[in-house]
Amino acid sequence: MGFAQGEIHKRMQKHLTMHDNCYCEYPRGHGKTSQLTMRCAWEIGNDPSVRIKYIQQSETEAKKTTGLIKSILESDLYKVVFPEIEPDMDTWRTSDFKVKTKKWQRDAT
Repeated sequence: MGFAQGEIHKRMQKHLTMHDNCYCEYPRGHGKTSQLTMRCAWEIGNDPSVRIKYIQQSETEAKKTTGLIKSILESDLYKVVFPEIEPDMDTWRTSDFKVKTKKWQRDAT
């Protein structure tokens, strides 16, 4: 990721691991977006049928974050770690996307 994990980040990741449905709130500048975009990519890599709802202060910000997650999924490094994850190009849009999975999915990833 290009930066050292601080104790706050380790606690955030532990919380996310312990709870299937949770909420994280930290002040601006504490690395929430960086942590959670990488976490979303990791979750998708481990279970391509996962569905994630990413909520931010505005649709514009959410679209930017969606774009970042998609960039991670398209990266060479991600493909080395999760080679079986493939974008479903029919649903690879600005505000949402799907990855290919063996399960039938109505909704975006």
